[in-house]
Amino acid sequence: MTRFNDWANFTPMTLNKKQLIEFEELLRENARKTESQLQKFEQNIDFGGDIDHFDEEADEAEEFANRLGLQKVLQEQLERTYKALEKIKKGNYGICEKCQGEISTKLLDIDPATNYCLKCKQLVS
Repeated sequence: MTRFNDWANFTPMTLNKKQLIEFEELLRENARKTESQLQKFEQNIDFGGDIDHFDEEADEAEEFANRLGLQKVLQEQLERTYKALEKIKKGNYGICEKCQGEISTKLLDIDPATNYCLKCKQLVS
């Protein structure tokens, strides 16, 4: 498994038009997939009305909590993806929000919606 520290020696590159188009397509596809996953959460799960089995009720409550947590993560990912697409439109995609430096393409390949360069990402994590 590759770790972020392994890329500390990579120098960022200015993104060319072809790369921007590729990242935009990837971000749009990620947004579609995430939206699809979120739509599944909008469908209510019927846990039933059986309230005389406390173990079953506890399992249902746990499942509900797990779903809420996953839904929150997906919503945050979708927001980051939309923000990255907006950055492409504005012409500042691939720029770190903290230090204003360039984000390496290696990091963008892993997380095209990232807001930070490798150095700043390690500081905020």
